[in-house]
Amino acid sequence: MKNKKAVKLLATINVLAMLTMLGQPVVKAQQPKEEYLVEINESNFPDNLLRRYMNLVVDSNQNGKIEQDEVQKIKYLKLGEYEGEGELEKFTNLGDEGVVRNFKGIEYLTNLEKMKIAIPTKMTNKESLYKLTNLKSVTMLGGFGKTDLKTFDFSNYRKLNKIQIVQLNNLKKINISKNSNLKSFECWAGGKLNEVDFSKCKKVSNIKIVDTNIKKINIGKNKKLKSITIKNDNSLKKIDISKAGKIKSLKIVNAPKLKKIITSKKQKIKSVIVKGCKNIKKKDIRKIKKK
Repeated sequence: MKNKKAVKLLATINVLAMLTMLGQPVVKAQQPKEEYLVEINESNFPDNLLRRYMNLVVDSNQNGKIEQDEVQKIKYLKLGEYEGEGELEKFTNLGDEGVVRNFKGIEYLTNLEKMKIAIPTKMTNKESLYKLTNLKSVTMLGGFGKTDLKTFDFSNYRKLNKIQIVQLNNLKKINISKNSNLKSFECWAGGKLNEVDFSKCKKVSNIKIVDTNIKKINIGKNKKLKSITIKNDNSLKKIDISKAGKIKSLKIVNAPKLKKIITSKKQKIKSVIVKGCKNIKKKDIRKIKKK
């Protein structure tokens, strides 16, 4: 019996050797796939609220670990909002759930397409948010006191088509230079934001800026822009929409320092509303309407 086994073993070795000499690939034993990405603990998710979200919303089989198939199912994150809005309120009796202050660990939600989050007064590990490269829609909410968020770089989100900024009162600068798929931009009470450059956002069709003292808006050459609304801006002096060929609606209300609206003769803007702009004369508004 032992001799037969030895003969079979030698035969197998000889066959493998011959296949190798002939250049035939030898099939290797498959390595077992990693069962989970990360354990849900304080080290990986130092923020208590984010950790609870992972436990209660993401970890569907309740094994204390985040697995690949669980991550694939999470495409929408709505976290840390006002009373009745937050995702965790479905699972707890917390009422208003508060805000995430440390974003470490959020980068494991690699399949996120839509994110709606509240920004805290002080935030850490902002860079973790930049790793969510599949995002298509981002809403960032303040309103919980002054936030220390001064800059935000959207450029990693190449698939992004919608940005909403609400009540980020210390925000000074944003980067949208690589968001070529951006279609809608809204900024409400954008604090200290003084410039927005849409020149690389060739698909943006809707721009709305309210209660934000922006000094400079660069529309650039944009053939998709259809609507622009600016309200309550005490810093804007000039806006050039002459290269926005398909614009249909222009609304500027309460921009007391605005002196110039540059348009093109070829443009046919159906709806023009300009109010509370003391330096813009009525005849200039009529000229825009006639075009």
